[in-house]
Amino acid sequence: MQKKKCVLICEDDSSISDVCKLVLNQDYQVETVSSCENIIEVVTKINPGIILMDIQMPGGGDKAAMLLRQKTETTHIPLVVFSALSNIEEVGKKVNATAILQKPFGIVNLIETIKKNIL
Repeated sequence: MQKKKCVLICEDDSSISDVCKLVLNQDYQVETVSSCENIIEVVTKINPGIILMDIQMPGGGDKAAMLLRQKTETTHIPLVVFSALSNIEEVGKKVNATAILQKPFGIVNLIETIKKNIL
C-alpha cells in the first residue's frame, strides 16, 4: 500500500484545523501545528508535500512563510497561504505563495487547491 502524502496545516484556530483535518484525513496524512515557532525544524521533521499557512498566527505566519521560502531545504514545498485579510493576494505575492485561499473558503476549493499543488 502506498504511503499517503502529508499535508501540514499551520493554523491557530482549532475549529478550522479540525475541520480541514477531518476533510483531508481520508486521502492524506494530516499534521497540524498551532504556532509558527521552530517552523523550519517542524517542516524538516514532518516533510510535508504541501503546507497550509494561516498568515495571522502567533509568531507571524507571514514571517514563517518567508522563512520557509528562504531556506534551501523548504523552498521547494508548495505553500498555500490563507487568511481573512482583505489583502491576502498581496501578502501571498510578498511571501511567494504557491496558492491563496481567502477565508472563509469552501471545502471543494481546499481539496482542489491541495490536489493541484501537492508534491
